[in-house]
Amino acid sequence: MNKVYDKVSSIISDIQQGVIQFDSEIAVRFLELTELFLRSENRTNADTKFYHNWLLVSGRTQYLSKLADSELLNRWAECAFKFIQLSDFSFNDLLRYRAEKHPQKILFVDMAHELPSRYSYT
Repeated sequence: MNKVYDKVSSIISDIQQGVIQFDSEIAVRFLELTELFLRSENRTNADTKFYHNWLLVSGRTQYLSKLADSELLNRWAECAFKFIQLSDFSFNDLLRYRAEKHPQKILFVDMAHELPSRYSYT
C-alpha cells in the first residue's frame, strides 16, 4: 500500500508477537507514523483488521503509559477517534476481541443475591 502503512503494520505485528515492546522512543515514533498514515491518501484503502489491530495495540496501558504528556495522549486520542470512524469499530467489536483474549475473565458480578453470579466475556 505505502511505506508508512508498512511501517505501522510492522510495529503492530512485532508488538503482537512479542518481538519488541514499547518504550518511550518507539511509542512516540509509532504515533508519528500513525499521524503520517492518517494524512496519506491511502488511509481509506486499509482493511478493517489493520484499524482494529491498531486500536487494540495502541489502547493498551503498555503503550499509553509511554506517552509522557497530555499533548501526546491528545494526539493519540485524535488518531484513535479517526481509526474508530474509518473502521466502524463498535462496542460489539470490543467485546468480541476481549472474549477472544480473556475468555474466562470476569466482566460483571451480580451481587443482587446471596450467591453472586459472575459473567465472563463469553
